[in-house]
Amino acid sequence: MKNGAYNNSMNIGDLIRDLRWPEDGIGMILEIVDRRKKEPYLVLCTDGKPHWLPKKYVERGCEVISEAS
Repeated sequence: MKNGAYNNSMNIGDLIRDLRWPEDGIGMILEIVDRRKKEPYLVLCTDGKPHWLPKKYVERGCEVISEAS
């Protein structure tokens, strides 16, 4: 996927990583609400806490490194 292109294939349980800062660790998508909202992704981050993250950041700035089965 090209940097800046939307990735709409994110799913609950996927492990994701920041494209620009991969050394920051990975996150796991816990919940996805209406994608029309500004922050539809609940992600368990490396600080051990879940955070609601913006659609633009998750879909453009992250990559799926392991898909949930």
